[in-house]
Amino acid sequence: METTMKPHIPFRSSMSAKFIAIILLILIPLITAIIIDREFLLPKITATTNETVEEVTIELKPTSNLQNLVSRASISLNNYVLAGEPRERQEFTRLSKKIDKAFNTGGKHFGLAAEAISFRAAKLEWEQSKTIGHEILNNSAGPNNQSVINKIRRFDRHVNLSIRNLSRVDAITVKEAAKQGSAIKTVISQISDVADTFLFIGLLIAVIIGTVLSRSILKPLKDLEKATVRLSGGNLAYRINNERDDELGRLAQAFNLMAKQLEKSYKLMKTLSTHDQLTGLYNRREFYRRLNEEIKRYRRYGHPFSLMMIDIDLFKSINDNLGHQVGDNALYFIAQSLKEELRPTDHLCRYGGDEFIAILPETQIAGALAFANRTHRSIASSQIDTNDGRLINLTISIGIANFPDNANSVDEIVSAADQALFIAKAAGRNQVRCYKNAA
Repeated sequence: METTMKPHIPFRSSMSAKFIAIILLILIPLITAIIIDREFLLPKITATTNETVEEVTIELKPTSNLQNLVSRASISLNNYVLAGEPRERQEFTRLSKKIDKAFNTGGKHFGLAAEAISFRAAKLEWEQSKTIGHEILNNSAGPNNQSVINKIRRFDRHVNLSIRNLSRVDAITVKEAAKQGSAIKTVISQISDVADTFLFIGLLIAVIIGTVLSRSILKPLKDLEKATVRLSGGNLAYRINNERDDELGRLAQAFNLMAKQLEKSYKLMKTLSTHDQLTGLYNRREFYRRLNEEIKRYRRYGHPFSLMMIDIDLFKSINDNLGHQVGDNALYFIAQSLKEELRPTDHLCRYGGDEFIAILPETQIAGALAFANRTHRSIASSQIDTNDGRLINLTISIGIANFPDNANSVDEIVSAADQALFIAKAAGRNQVRCYKNAA
């Protein structure tokens, strides 16, 4: 079984697709940064912070309480020795039990060896001070007894050492907390570095996107603007160099097509405004424009020219007897015959009806007469088809005038050639006459 392959359709990079791609290029780094921040960095910071706070809280609370209890126990014992109040004795006993319990349970939370060592040292000092305290409580001697005084001193010394060791535990804990805080700052600094990196990447992408936009969107728009200005200024031949296949490319194609149509229409309108539609020769309006230019050229450079007015003999009879189609064929035939005889520098025009007029630059009257006679003979020896199988002969009458010999203005030169033509027709038609011997 034969399989037919689908034709390959090239991907059209549309403006919509480009804008979506641009948005994705901007969003992807930001989304990536957010994911990294939320899934990896923030949980790490939160966990580290919580652990540090929890550890510091757990470790500082029992040692602070112990310092307070030991201080209160020392005060109660000293008050009992000085005042002998039973209430202070009971308070010391109660606080001692509480301190023992705190020392037995408090050492389980320390994570550092230095903390545990200082805590055990504080416990040993407390146990010694507690033993001395009970000896003092069981001694019946008064406060002024030297033995009691010595024991009180020993008791206070051990209490101070216990409190000092507990303070050392606090200092170690605070130092560790500071260390943990430094670690947190390091993590935050790393996050900041990562954020700066993504910010730099984002800015770099923005620059790249700006460049891409400038090349792929802004430049074509500027080219289109430039082309529009050129077109509105009259340069209808201007085209946009376009190799794109997106919306802007299709817009440029539409512009080029529009410009081509405008150029074509303009050329057609210009041709219609300057040429005769039937014969393709210059029309009367264009004749007068070129005649004025030729007179200006003479007055600037002194170059003479001749004017030749041509009329088809008995043309009305052709139209009336053979029809307008044959008449049109006769006009076209005469126009083509005259064009074949003229030089490229000459200007042949249809003056109106069955009349033609030719401007012969750089031509004196003798040269114009030679051209007229040659053309006259060529047409007289030719025939045209009447569309019904018959052939007819055509003849023309020609009047010639020269500038500046016979005239000094536009009206005068046309009038001179017209008078010469009138004389040629009055002489029996099929004649050539010059203005100088028209009479």
